[in-house]
Amino acid sequence: MRITLFLFTLLFLNSFRVQAQQISVDPGMETYQLALDFYNTASYASAYKTFSQLDEMIEDKNCLLAIQTDYYKALSAMYLYTNDAEFLLKKFLDDYPNSSLYYNICLNLADFYFSKRAYNESLVYYEQIDKLELQTKEVSHYTFNYAYSLFSLGDLNQSSILFKDLIILRQPFSRRCKILLRIHRLCKW
Repeated sequence: MRITLFLFTLLFLNSFRVQAQQISVDPGMETYQLALDFYNTASYASAYKTFSQLDEMIEDKNCLLAIQTDYYKALSAMYLYTNDAEFLLKKFLDDYPNSSLYYNICLNLADFYFSKRAYNESLVYYEQIDKLELQTKEVSHYTFNYAYSLFSLGDLNQSSILFKDLIILRQPFSRRCKILLRIHRLCKW
């Protein structure tokens, strides 16, 4: 009787061990993690390539993995200034208008145009952003770039209001704002 109980217990415990060894990792998740590691270490070329490969593997384009893949692929392309960067950023906005990453892509696309001094285009995306959706550290950056775009296109009244807000709050861009407000005053003469 004891031997039978012992054998039964041994057999029962071995079945758990075999079952635990059969758990496998999804190759898509492994590829995603590898691509994300590349992205987080600023290896954007490798990240872009790996996210592109992963994008081809994903069948359900509405799953969270597909959304994250498209997001990081678009940002990697933007940092690399690839020919399809603008297309990928806009495609993300079209494909995922309800994504929690929507405003982040708008900000990145606006900054992308801002860095190219395409202030008309940057304003289109700065104006879509809900300031409350931004992280605290992004708000002053957003406000300055938005105000500077307005200033560059001749909207001196709105830009001066935003510059004054940054000065009052003693944000990192305060000094630049003061200089631009002085230029604004000179333009009025």
